[in-house]
Amino acid sequence: MMGWLLLLAAGAADYGASPLAEPGHAHRWVEAQNDEELTGWIDMAWRSETVIDGVRYKQLLLRTVDKGEDLLVADIIGVVDCDKVKMGMQRARIIIPDLGDASEMPIGELQMEPLNVTTDAGDRKLFEAACGTR
Repeated sequence: MMGWLLLLAAGAADYGASPLAEPGHAHRWVEAQNDEELTGWIDMAWRSETVIDGVRYKQLLLRTVDKGEDLLVADIIGVVDCDKVKMGMQRARIIIPDLGDASEMPIGELQMEPLNVTTDAGDRKLFEAACGTR
């Protein structure tokens, strides 16, 4: 139980370097969400863009800790459509904190979900980190 509590108290950097970032990348994690279900961070030092099916997306590197019964740490490359104010996951890796191991999560087809930037502070932080303020 104590180990689980320590994991909940950990910050993003306590889980090591993201396996989705380039070797030697210096992360700058900023908390985007922290509630009873999830803590999430944005790496403000990692930015990129990609084109998927002819659509250009901004990319963000995210780290999340799902606080459910089976504590789950994941690094995610999120893609943001700045014009349509939508976000999806492009890649994700599960981190096993005790082992320092990470395995790729299959994502499949890109599923874009609307971001609620007017009432959800976490969604607003994600959007602004990728697209700037409007």
